[in-house]
Amino acid sequence: MRTFRIQTLLSVLGAFACCLTQGATVIVSDNYNVTGSGSGFALNTGINRGINPPTTRLTGSTTANLRYINTGTKATTAYTITSSKAQVDAAANAGRFVLSADGPTSFDYSTALGTAAATPTTPVVYDIAISIKNASSDNQRCSFALGTIESDAFSWAFGFQIYRTNSTMTKYLIGKRIDTTASGLVADLNSAITTLGAGTFGTELNVLMRVTDAGVETSAFHSRVQLSLD
Repeated sequence: MRTFRIQTLLSVLGAFACCLTQGATVIVSDNYNVTGSGSGFALNTGINRGINPPTTRLTGSTTANLRYINTGTKATTAYTITSSKAQVDAAANAGRFVLSADGPTSFDYSTALGTAAATPTTPVVYDIAISIKNASSDNQRCSFALGTIESDAFSWAFGFQIYRTNSTMTKYLIGKRIDTTASGLVADLNSAITTLGAGTFGTELNVLMRVTDAGVETSAFHSRVQLSLD
């Protein structure tokens, strides 16, 4: 079983030059604060309980028409809302889902984030905060990622995963997944960042991902991702 609750997804601080005067703008936030009913991704049921545009439980500036869609190969019956958290039960194949405004395609946040105007001297900085728990019985990974396309772990611009290497381990490993197009390296990065203390596996972590987006660059790359806990 893997559960997670998105507390503030894509909360934009804006360019460094203006963040002190403009403050933070919440793009979309989801606390899954509804009573669960059913499973899957149909509107107003399962993961989309309370979402049937224009009705929505989502908050923020880009919530119009947004709903979750399934993009993985895990059975949709594995996805529910339980105790105000999104829950993914054990089932065959990899699971993955994203927000969409039209139903079949993932939502493009570039306009909302203003990343087209980002430069190394005036970067766009945005935060993603998520509470996440992996309580699987074996060594399955639970992930959250950013990408320029909707795809699996082999194409993420940056993603993190919480997991353990075997079913007897009592502590989390936190790993990173970065595609070659984002790193400039000859191979994708898939390695551990850190190992947490004993007894942490199965507990809920509060993770903050801060992205400093310097825009399109072909050399001397300035974009950065910072990952922190609590």
